[in-house]
Amino acid sequence: MTEPASATRLARCAFALLAFFLAGAQGSEPPRLSFYSTESPPIWSRRLPHGGLGGEILQALAARAGIAAVLDYLPLKRFVELQSGNRVGNPQFFAGQAAAAIVPLLVTRAVLGYYAPHHPQGVRFQEWTDLKGLTLGVERGTLEDKRQFLDIGIGVEESATPEALFRKLRKGRVDAILVLDLMGHYYVDRLFPGETADFRFIALSGGITPIAAILDSATPGSEALTASLWKAMDGLVADGGYYRMLQTAYGPAGVPPDWRRQLQRLMDGFKGKKVISDAE
Repeated sequence: MTEPASATRLARCAFALLAFFLAGAQGSEPPRLSFYSTESPPIWSRRLPHGGLGGEILQALAARAGIAAVLDYLPLKRFVELQSGNRVGNPQFFAGQAAAAIVPLLVTRAVLGYYAPHHPQGVRFQEWTDLKGLTLGVERGTLEDKRQFLDIGIGVEESATPEALFRKLRKGRVDAILVLDLMGHYYVDRLFPGETADFRFIALSGGITPIAAILDSATPGSEALTASLWKAMDGLVADGGYYRMLQTAYGPAGVPPDWRRQLQRLMDGFKGKKVISDAE
């Protein structure tokens, strides 16, 4: 049966609009695509070049896909309560929500940090009960349920900002803090440059934390855009650009030796996903 002429014209118009969205008009600025984020340097920050490591990776992928990525920063509480819109960050904040696509950007690790001069014997940590009797510091809004710690005898103190969190650790108001590895090194270098050796970080077993770009289901041309971003990530890793970004961000701490394996695991887990899962 012959397709009606009007339907054919509509299909051609839709294809033309999609091509324009992805490639932009010749000689004009590339189309802009906005993503919600929240201040969490050195991964996301309006104060850092390229918007931090996450921003640099996102912009590199977007440029290869023929678009310009724009970051729109929200307070942490508003960010984790988002129900729609393009977002970048930890997908676990949005578990159960539908998405057009989830494009991995990088892998970080949750670490337990402590200030060695306050604990000359070190902090032993194999499981959470090892911290019984101590006080754990966290940034406000990052811990969903304090009760799981309080029930086993761990005190919890929240801080409004990462700077306040690290200063409490240095002063001994909290015994340990729960942060991402990149954030730990960033804030110690920035706040206490002469004491970096006094801050110790213990990687948490199972503490791998994904950072991704989440495309809203209402994003125009999301399927073609997703394919372009995935292809861009393959190219960025293959030509060494991705690793150079990691080197700059990690600095003297060194890039985790398993970065490629963990990134590939993340990419395999998110490919084709339309619903954000707690398990990722």
